[in-house]
Amino acid sequence: MIAGSLLSGIIQPVLAGTNGRDALLLMNEYHVSHLPVVDAEDNLIGIISSENILSQNVEDPIASYSIQLLRFYLQENDHLYEAIKMVGEHELTLLPVLDNNDQYVGCISRMQSFVGQSGFARRVSASRDLRCRPASEAARSTVAERT
Repeated sequence: MIAGSLLSGIIQPVLAGTNGRDALLLMNEYHVSHLPVVDAEDNLIGIISSENILSQNVEDPIASYSIQLLRFYLQENDHLYEAIKMVGEHELTLLPVLDNNDQYVGCISRMQSFVGQSGFARRVSASRDLRCRPASEAARSTVAERT
């Protein structure tokens, strides 16, 4: 099974000009703690986490944040095992997928659904939780206070 066959049609990336509050709302809606950040040409800039956003002013655009975005991704033809390994090692709730021209084509989310269906689940450390986690309670509280 390859990464390109597991793309989520639901989760959309955010543009670098999106403010943190809107990104947190999307994370809450998608039940993830990370979102891909792309530019206007669908080039992946990186992955932002709810923790990154909450360490900044949530009203500011993501592009203005003084943080280093995570730079993890898969190519369309990468194997499922690479996704499981990357998610487990870096505790990600989703992984962006790029085509052969390094353009963003989608992301893989809901890791528990394919981990449970694969024979690789036994190889992943039992101490790692591969389920998508919703945005933290703090993120939801901050969003509620500011809206």
